[in-house]
This record gives sequence, C-alpha cells and structure tokens, in this order.
Amino acid sequence: MRASHITLVLVTLTCTMAVLLCGFAWLAAVKVDDLYLRRQADFVTQGLEAQINALPREQESVTKWDDAFLYAKQRNHEWLLDNVGRWTSQYFGHDRTYVFDDTNRLMFAVRDGTDTMPPRLGSDNGQEMTALAGEMRAALLESKKPGAEPLGQFARVRTIMIGNRPAIISTRPILPS
Repeated sequence: MRASHITLVLVTLTCTMAVLLCGFAWLAAVKVDDLYLRRQADFVTQGLEAQINALPREQESVTKWDDAFLYAKQRNHEWLLDNVGRWTSQYFGHDRTYVFDDTNRLMFAVRDGTDTMPPRLGSDNGQEMTALAGEMRAALLESKKPGAEPLGQFARVRTIMIGNRPAIISTRPILPS
C-alpha cells in the first residue's frame, strides 16, 4: 500500500509540474505575441506618419514653381499633364492629382497616371477632396489677416478610406516661387 501511495504522489506531482510548465509556456507565448503586435503597430504608425509628412513636401515640387503657377492660370492642359499629373504619378507614385482653379472648380485631374477628361473627381473621394479644397480656400482667405500662417507653409492633410484602404489626401496652393 505504501508503494501505491508513493506512486500516486509522484504521478500527482508530475501532472502538476506538466500543467505548470504548459501554463508558463502559454503565458510566455501570449506575452511575446503582445510585444510583437505592439511593435508592428508602432512600425505602421511611424510609416504612416512618414508618408503623411512627405506628401506636402512632394507636392511642393510642383506647387512652388513659377511655370506651374503660370500654366495653371492659363489652363494649359498639356503642360499640366506632363509636368504635374504624370510627374507626381511616376516620380512619387501618387494615385490621383487634382488641380482646382481660383473659383474652387476642378480644372485638371489625373487618376492612376491617366488623364481624366473632362476633369472629374472620383465617386470614392469626391466629397472629401471638395471639402479639403474648400478648407484650403478658406485658409487662403484667412492668410490675409495679420499673424496668419505664411502662404508657403500652407498644406492641409487628411487620412480617409477609399474602398477598404486608407488613403492620404493633401492640398497645397500653387504659388509663384
């Protein structure tokens, strides 16, 4: 009877140790998963912030250019297509480029590197772009007041959803340099 009692104690201790070991392994795996999920979320956040900060700077390559200002005023479609639409699409990888005139009407549009004639906003982002262009126009009017943001620094950026994908939209005024 004494041998079976010792055997029972040993089996109980072995099972307890196995359960504790499995619990520790499970807890370690959960903690590692949480750590890597936080790291991935931080990585995505940093990447998105970098893209958000880069977009106005990329736009500046065409918005602070005397030729862009003059040809946009003249509504020179071919020049805008070659030097604004295709440039932002091919060099920076922008999916869409829109140019609004002084009255906030769309005068030029390139979507996925292709000229859109007549110019029109996409049904998937038209409301957001119109609202952002109106916000920029209002900011331009406010810029005439003392202490306002310098015109050369004007940029409005938003993150929106197009379909099931996040997208970054930004507006900048085209100004002579």
